[in-house]
Amino acid sequence: MRVVAFFDGLLNDEIDAAGLVRRAASFAGCSVGIRTPADTVISAGSSGSRGPNTVPEGATRLPLRRGGEVWLHRVGDPHPRDPVVLERLRVAAGLVLGHATAATDRAALLAEALSDHTAEVDRARCLRGLNLSGTTSVRVFALAGPPDAHAALVDLIRAVSPTVHATALSDVTAVLAEEPAVPGTWAVPIGARLAWSRPRSAAEAPAAWREARTALRFALPSTHARGPYTDQEAVFVPAERMGGFAALAEHLRAPDIARIPDVLGLDRIAREEGLDTVVILEAVAATESLRRAAGLVHLHHNSVANRVQRAERILGFSVSEPYGRSRLLLALTLRRLRDTEHTT
Repeated sequence: MRVVAFFDGLLNDEIDAAGLVRRAASFAGCSVGIRTPADTVISAGSSGSRGPNTVPEGATRLPLRRGGEVWLHRVGDPHPRDPVVLERLRVAAGLVLGHATAATDRAALLAEALSDHTAEVDRARCLRGLNLSGTTSVRVFALAGPPDAHAALVDLIRAVSPTVHATALSDVTAVLAEEPAVPGTWAVPIGARLAWSRPRSAAEAPAAWREARTALRFALPSTHARGPYTDQEAVFVPAERMGGFAALAEHLRAPDIARIPDVLGLDRIAREEGLDTVVILEAVAATESLRRAAGLVHLHHNSVANRVQRAERILGFSVSEPYGRSRLLLALTLRRLRDTEHTT
């Protein structure tokens, strides 16, 4: 019963194949492994270290139902519970490998459903495979940054959405989530950023995916792993808030933006005054006064005023003049779009 309880606990933890053999080897006190139907060996020694790439000679084996096998190799006399360990390992391995295959299948269905090149009849088939209908109201999320941060963000979405599917597409993770899909609060790991589409029918998934990627170009990497996050930080960007700025992202290319004098001025400020001055300018553009901007960046009003004056000399205009703040906001936005063109 102790062996059964141990393996049942592993499955409750939704463990993967590598974690399964590590924990099982530690529990059994000997090397154990899985040879998958694709003939890949996943094994571990009793200390949790990586095991051999082949099944050891003399190992005790049991076949898996869909191909492959599990094995246990103990130096010296066998332990009385080894047959039970091996049998439960076989059951657990079959389930874990089956879940992994199903997850791979779902990821492929999601990628096809989001593609502009998928025929409508094939998209409907993919959505059925994801337990969605074409009329289901969904949002599509785009997650960028450290890959190990994406799982935490997907978990936040899962906490509020009844149906969530995710897959990595290049450096961006796509998440298709049935409404309601947006958490009330976010905890965004440092370096990560995200955006999401407006609610759309699942049949419009490609348009939602394009919208999410466009919004992602306006997002900035998180600098703290716990919220709240200010609008100025732009750690997450809902598509509803892009407005006319979306047209800039859709129609302007990086080489066009790179020639704009105000953007070149911001580049010079970043080089000569430091990126922290660009952050100050972001706060200035987002507020109605230097004093309010100083509060956002946690600096004294005089320090912010001095930085802004030096930046204005480089930019060639005053941010306090009529339309000056709007001009600064446009330059900052264009610079952000230039720097994120190839990240989505």
